[in-house]
Amino acid sequence: MHADIASPLPSPPVAAPPTGLDLSPVYRHCVFRSAVPSRSHQLLTDSLIDHEVQWGRGSVDAAMFRADTPRLQVMVLRYGSEVEVKPRPFEGFSLVQMPLRGTMSVESGGERLEVGPGQVAVLPSDRQLKLAWSEACEQIIVRMPHALMRGGVSQLKGFGNAPGAQPGYLLDGSAARQWAALLQSLLATVPGQDGVSPLRDPAWVHHMEDGMALFTLLHLRRWVEQSMATSPAGKAGVRSRLGTSERLQAAERWVSTRLCAPLALEDLARAAGVSARTFYMECMRQTGVGPMTWLRDLRLDAARRKLLERTDRSVTDVAGDCGFGHLGRFSAYYQRRFGELPRETLSRGDR
Repeated sequence: MHADIASPLPSPPVAAPPTGLDLSPVYRHCVFRSAVPSRSHQLLTDSLIDHEVQWGRGSVDAAMFRADTPRLQVMVLRYGSEVEVKPRPFEGFSLVQMPLRGTMSVESGGERLEVGPGQVAVLPSDRQLKLAWSEACEQIIVRMPHALMRGGVSQLKGFGNAPGAQPGYLLDGSAARQWAALLQSLLATVPGQDGVSPLRDPAWVHHMEDGMALFTLLHLRRWVEQSMATSPAGKAGVRSRLGTSERLQAAERWVSTRLCAPLALEDLARAAGVSARTFYMECMRQTGVGPMTWLRDLRLDAARRKLLERTDRSVTDVAGDCGFGHLGRFSAYYQRRFGELPRETLSRGDR
């Protein structure tokens, strides 16, 4: 924890935020607190994202608190004073933000969202953003990896929009309350001071993370459908975003029939019907990762499905079937993606 002021760190607020959330699992871990603008800027850049910031009226009292699950980061952030923030375009994840106190406006591509307490904004990763926080604004921020969101996309038939390619959009009313309830359930999986809880079983944690991603994507699909129905310009733009993902879908179908084969970028591009450069750029734009990382994640997802099946295949067999020749590296990649070792997944699948 970094602190640049002498006063003690604050306890979690006595009054519950308007959302009614119990955020004590987040407030238990303070990442930093500072009253020095330049220091606060650097600490936030190191902890979350590179950005420009302009400080407005009010006293600077910046602080970040954080709780992690294997694939998600949940943060509470405040600046204290008014701020205007311009984050650099970020790769590999989207940000989901909900003000607890104060307000935020989001400008992107000529569009503007006004976000108040209890509303939820999903921010795109591939666009230039300008965020304006009011004085004393405090927000929940969930860092959601595109690798996790891709799993949700694969479950939504006929939905081709990719993580990172979405516009900024807003959840309010019942949708925001449902998202907050999911977040509260996710926070119940964070280790605390109440001993061992069955809700911290890796299988349940994995289920809750998947649920957060799928819920977010379902409401993106709703936004897309509404845009297509109400705006001629929106129809063209949305159809363009949906159409570009067909190439990746074609490559994915092709990969699924030859998981154990040695594949190169040129092979993937040929399956998608484009040049290697075009495939690389499209993969980066839609998924936030390069083609070979994308391929590795497809193989890891296939390996997990095989490990959960009731078969007599060993971890070594499954790794080989899915194109992993080095068992140690396979286990390391698998644990990083799913929060458990392959043998733990295999054991659960046998029960």
